[in-house]
Amino acid sequence: MTSCVITFHRDRALVQERTFTAPAGTQLVDAAAQAGFDLRTHCGGTGTCGKCQVIVNDQKVLACQMVVTSNLDVLVPDASLRVNEQDVVVQTTYCHSREGGNPDERLCSLVPRLRGGDGYGIAVDIGTTTLAAELHDLSGKLSVQTSSGANPQRTFGDDVIARIQKVLETPSALFAMQQLVVGAINGMIAELAEKSGISPQDISIMVVAGNTAMQSILFGIDPSPL
Repeated sequence: MTSCVITFHRDRALVQERTFTAPAGTQLVDAAAQAGFDLRTHCGGTGTCGKCQVIVNDQKVLACQMVVTSNLDVLVPDASLRVNEQDVVVQTTYCHSREGGNPDERLCSLVPRLRGGDGYGIAVDIGTTTLAAELHDLSGKLSVQTSSGANPQRTFGDDVIARIQKVLETPSALFAMQQLVVGAINGMIAELAEKSGISPQDISIMVVAGNTAMQSILFGIDPSPL
């Protein structure tokens, strides 16, 4: 298979230049992601939102609609990038029982299910755009570590409808989205364990909250009938 060399850069002075080799036939948006440039794909790669626009040979193109067939020089505008969305924040917090719609409040609603045991438990909220997790001492201590970050499934679309549509069009996307969210959750678990000075093996239980589509994807169940 022919390999193509793609040079990505953030401005015409070639600052932050990055070279990546991809097989011919790769979508440019996928090559950009593998090279570390997380382009905005709100529509899930259907070409309808126009957010992943890049400049190739002085021509504006949508990265999700372009297939790599030769060596390319690609200018990536800042406006086409998801800036800082992948940052994961780990902090210590005090969880009060309360109801509400944001990730912190949903996580707190899971806390009672983690009480009354030995070792540690994890509460995870899978939001469409954000993932959040809390590490709890099952003995009942109220001091916990929390972690949050962007849901990596956003590369398949910013909303549930776009992701379901992606599964309808490309069934293999279901496994890809499942692996993305499982990998992100495992990363947060490892981060929380390290910050707390424990081993991930000390965590004996996990409870998960999320809408029906997010839960279906987590378990590898086709969400398209929803």
